[in-house]
Amino acid sequence: MLTSDTNKTLYEQDFYLWIQTTVKLLQEGKLEQLDIDNLIEEIDSMGRSEKKELKTRLIVLIEHLLKLQYSTEEKDDNARGWRNTVVEQRRQIAYTLADSPSLKSVLNDVFLDCYADARKIIGSW
Repeated sequence: MLTSDTNKTLYEQDFYLWIQTTVKLLQEGKLEQLDIDNLIEEIDSMGRSEKKELKTRLIVLIEHLLKLQYSTEEKDDNARGWRNTVVEQRRQIAYTLADSPSLKSVLNDVFLDCYADARKIIGSW
């Protein structure tokens, strides 16, 4: 019988096996055997990761939109690539929001910071 302590050790020694074991325990309803502390940590980390990906993609999108709008010297050589990046980032943002619609509210919260970050990137040219 797997104990919560044994599962915690498994987390430290073999993360992938820990995930497989945790999924099986959840499916079987063996909640008392779960490594709750690490499970909470991993679920929280997943949420932060989703938010970070959205922010990163938004920064890249804004950066390339700004380049297309305001860059004069490099625009002729780079406009096609910038447009392709804009299309791809919009697509990936749409996929992320389709998978996690609650992240739409995050866009409003992070937009100004992402815009400022994109401007800093452009300003460092």
